[in-house]
Amino acid sequence: MSKNIVRSNEKLVRDCLYAIIDNMDEYRDMFVKNPEKDFTRNRKLSFKETLKLMLAMKGNTLNKELYEYFGKNPEEIMTSSVFIQQRGKLKEGTFEYLFDSFNETMSDVKAYKGYKLYAVDGSDINISYNPDSDTYVQPAIKVKQDGTDGRGHNAFHLNAIYDLLNKVYVKANIQTRKTYDERGALFDMVKEMTFEENTLFIADRGYPSWNLFAHFNEIPNADYLVRVPNEFNNFVKELPMKEFDIVRDIVITTDKKESRQGYSSQGKSYIFIQQQKNKMVKRDYYGTTRNSNWDFGDRYEMQIRVLRFKITDDTYETIITSLPRFRFSLENIKELYGMRWGIETSFRELKYISGLLNLHSRKEEYVIQEIYARLTMYNFCERVLNNVVVEQDAGKKYDYQVNFTMGFYICMDFFKGLVNRDDLFDLILKYITPIRPGRSDVRKLKTKNFVGFLYRVA
Repeated sequence: MSKNIVRSNEKLVRDCLYAIIDNMDEYRDMFVKNPEKDFTRNRKLSFKETLKLMLAMKGNTLNKELYEYFGKNPEEIMTSSVFIQQRGKLKEGTFEYLFDSFNETMSDVKAYKGYKLYAVDGSDINISYNPDSDTYVQPAIKVKQDGTDGRGHNAFHLNAIYDLLNKVYVKANIQTRKTYDERGALFDMVKEMTFEENTLFIADRGYPSWNLFAHFNEIPNADYLVRVPNEFNNFVKELPMKEFDIVRDIVITTDKKESRQGYSSQGKSYIFIQQQKNKMVKRDYYGTTRNSNWDFGDRYEMQIRVLRFKITDDTYETIITSLPRFRFSLENIKELYGMRWGIETSFRELKYISGLLNLHSRKEEYVIQEIYARLTMYNFCERVLNNVVVEQDAGKKYDYQVNFTMGFYICMDFFKGLVNRDDLFDLILKYITPIRPGRSDVRKLKTKNFVGFLYRVA
């Protein structure tokens, strides 16, 4: 199953996705649970049509999704029962393969000073309630104020690597919310990647660890920029609370005696990593002591760059990065970290616009199918929209950009063949919105519950 790299334009994007589906259909025995009988009969909802239908689904009820996909001909419309039977024949990992193949085949070319910019983060996806599942999360407060029992919820945790400039998801890893490990998921995703171009990973405060920094230090062409808490460890806490940009040689050691050197006369900072020396002997530590994840032996030397800059009159952010000072100034680092917010915006669009909040099954196997299908179509729509050029009028107060909500719906119809290629850009450009830089609002954190099957927008 060969893959030829193609550059993005609206026709090639659709042709590329169609070609991958056709190729999977040719080798469908690899993607079905029972190759001897699954999709062997000549039915209207074939293997290929099942994949396309799942990609074309949004957030409507299942019957409405089928009605919209097959049109108004009563002879063509499938029942929901037929669709559920057909999707149940797909092997686990089918849509993950489709997502990865689409990314590997496309060429996303935008870069910043020769670097691909990848943001890493995670987001919860609530699913239907099932207290017997591994996805079940206990309630924080088991008894409500009125004396009734509190109820937990079920969720997957989507870990993602997102290309900030090309606005596509590069890699995804799905864990249960109860046992999720964002750093571990990042390691797993990075192991599957190759870095032929310079690549920068940008992460927030949930990711920093010396183990992570050391791992990236060993990967050619991969750099990191990570926000760390101002009290990250004694090394960071001892730095002055003012703006600075320094480079430090770090010695990470599992020898507590060596670590007591702190900041040595040779200009090296010593960091102690707690490790159990004898793995065969079980030892109980003091209550506040815990072993750290560390994969690089008793002693490891590396160089890091530490920056601290002011974001309000009395608030500072601290960044640890491997980017060189001669190419990336303090102002560049501020700009790059600010761009990380793009992944937060993409999660909102993925859930609310592509329909990831409105799933079409209680079965967790099917939920994972839909997550990868939504990621694939998010990338499809962004790759089409990236080709749309909005002409700017110098006489207007604001510059303008494509309205992603309407652009997404139009691209989905383009995928289904309901919009002609000649009309595609004209339709998209009918819906543009002003860019208002510098706007801010208090972030509203509120748990979003699973949307029940009977309460979808008609």
